[in-house]
Amino acid sequence: MSDDRRILVLGVNGQDGSYLADHLLARGYAVTGCGRQQQARYIPPGGRYTYQALDIGDLDALSDFLRDIRPSSIFHFAAVHGSAGFDYEAVWQDVQRVNTGAVQAILEYLRTADRACRLVYASSAKVFGDKMPSQICETTPRASTCLYSISKNAAHALIDYYRAHHCAKANVVYLFNHESPRRQPQYFVPRLVRILANALLGAGGRTELATLAFHCNWGSASEYMDICIDLMERGLEGDYVLAHDTTWFGRDMAAALFLRYGLAASEHVSERFSTPLAPSEPFQPSNAALERDLKRKPQQSILDVCEDILQLNHPEAWLLAKARRCA
Repeated sequence: MSDDRRILVLGVNGQDGSYLADHLLARGYAVTGCGRQQQARYIPPGGRYTYQALDIGDLDALSDFLRDIRPSSIFHFAAVHGSAGFDYEAVWQDVQRVNTGAVQAILEYLRTADRACRLVYASSAKVFGDKMPSQICETTPRASTCLYSISKNAAHALIDYYRAHHCAKANVVYLFNHESPRRQPQYFVPRLVRILANALLGAGGRTELATLAFHCNWGSASEYMDICIDLMERGLEGDYVLAHDTTWFGRDMAAALFLRYGLAASEHVSERFSTPLAPSEPFQPSNAALERDLKRKPQQSILDVCEDILQLNHPEAWLLAKARRCA
């Protein structure tokens, strides 16, 4: 039988997986983390944390590993995913193996080896299409518009099949944008905070971004991962939207962030395109199901997350900003 305190985190060297492992360890779980890299990142192995270098795109190796460690729950938060403009076609085999194929390998493990084990799978806001519906909840129709969303929706279809035909215990979590100091630097929010840090340090001129004319819903990666653990612990059935109450227009978010430090975003950020690169209309995800079942929803705003990024990734600028606020 599996150890009911042994959790497997796939993608532990990434932003989401590392925060999952942090919170699980803080709650007293034994955690095995898997990543493609030979060395653990963020969390040093030892105590209740074990790191295993494993390419989960090797489905036979993943299946053997699951039978070796017999976890009580599995968080599949590994993904082939990139920032805006990422060329998924160039890595299509990895996309399918990691984002979709590994899910079926896990579901087959649940079916054949451990029906008590639970899978929590990280889906994405991108599964609702390039143009978001104005209101989004768990029953909103999904639309596959790129290889990434195709892979996520295919994984969801597999989970639905195994739940219906084999009573698999699994949750799909629709994660809207979530950021942290561990987000890779090419993404929008870390880039914007880097521009802010340079402005606080007195760097002149403006930095060009493609556009700020888009809508986005941002939250805290650390907080979102903690909520995902609540879902696992409660043993809830079904799927959940995980988003913040506030959806921002990019230009407004940038203005609010810079104003927080007494600066004007327009003096430091320029836009290559002043109109949207793709259709962008306001949209609002609903946390109603999450609030009903967990009595909890995300609280940390993206402006607070940016403060964390500034403090940890740009400490000199953060100290200067702190001194200015205290003066």
